[in-house]
Amino acid sequence: MATGGAVHTIKPSTTPTTMQWPDLPGDLLGTVYSRLTGPLDRLRFAAACRSWRAAAIASRHLAPPSLPWFIYNNYYTEKHRLYCPEYASVLRIPLLTKVSPKKFVGCHDGGWVAATGDNKQIRILNISGTEIELSPKQRTVAFCEYHLSPPSVIRKIIFSQPPTSDNCILAATSNSCGIALCRVGCPEGGWTTNGLPRENLIDIAFSS
Repeated sequence: MATGGAVHTIKPSTTPTTMQWPDLPGDLLGTVYSRLTGPLDRLRFAAACRSWRAAAIASRHLAPPSLPWFIYNNYYTEKHRLYCPEYASVLRIPLLTKVSPKKFVGCHDGGWVAATGDNKQIRILNISGTEIELSPKQRTVAFCEYHLSPPSVIRKIIFSQPPTSDNCILAATSNSCGIALCRVGCPEGGWTTNGLPRENLIDIAFSS
């Protein structure tokens, strides 16, 4: 720049003016997270780095509700898949493929499913990789087998609360004989049918 015949040289600042992605302020990250409607986008956001994961945890209450995912298994291949309607895409579920349950008989918010296999053993699984440890008494349900041939098969299991809660009660109904109840936090109690309806039921649900 010339002033009165003199020439002055202006040197650029050596101080960086750009902010690194992990250093973005928490309130800004929270605003971004609150605009993500898809669960996959939220997972990717939280997986970016520690500061973004902390922002995701702090902003969970701001996130809008998302469409539920659908878990299904192929009748012929018995492979389990997860369909995400917001992305119109199908994902594999490594955990459920590993344990290979034959049939889904119930579900609960948070990715929980109740499944049974050829041995009729009940398993409470989560698509994240978590499994609720059930006692031997909780893994099988005895309805009224004494007069049934073939034995009754579990038609549906419903959850009163998330299965991680000690107060969670499971209710099961079979294809031919009544209701059975089980409290997850009481492994020695197992399933009971005492005082419960024994007729063939179409459906069951908790109501409070």
